[in-house]
Amino acid sequence: MSDFSKYLLFKMRQFITFDLEKSGNVDEKYINTFINKCYPYLDKAINVLLKNNNIMELSDEYIYEKMMIELKKFIDKEYDERIKKINFEINMNIEQSRIIYNMFEYDFYSLPINNLEDVAIDGIIKFTCNEGDITYNSEYMQNPKWVNVCKCCNDMLLLFDEKDYVVLSGISKLMYGNEYRFDMTIR
Repeated sequence: MSDFSKYLLFKMRQFITFDLEKSGNVDEKYINTFINKCYPYLDKAINVLLKNNNIMELSDEYIYEKMMIELKKFIDKEYDERIKKINFEINMNIEQSRIIYNMFEYDFYSLPINNLEDVAIDGIIKFTCNEGDITYNSEYMQNPKWVNVCKCCNDMLLLFDEKDYVVLSGISKLMYGNEYRFDMTIR
């Protein structure tokens, strides 16, 4: 790698680090992992920049613009991979899963963060739902994680013999006690 390539990579790391830190993410490990994963895309941007005739006259703005084009490609691919991993994890934990999970949080680049092991609701709660003559009531749970919420939602779908997949987009507290319902859309 030439000295100029190293310089460009340094500048790109500097831009990304600045963006991530500006968003409040100062976790050095996260920043380094993110940069290392998108390196092949940054490398493409470096190759584009190296083809420029006036290599020493490149402005930071021009470098940033070329880097962002390649970074967008990385982010699109990474987004799809993360969604697949999250839904794969749900399918590994839940038999006959009908859930498409949509309750994750996002990082600075709008990439989903796997929060299945995070607590969804503090306290002792249960889920309930009525459909015709059938009532679903989950067991009471203390501080359920999102993966537990997915399991309960799926149990309810199986009880109601729902054949379609549903997008789990939230949970809502009912007016009485510690009971909640699922917010979902049938796909």
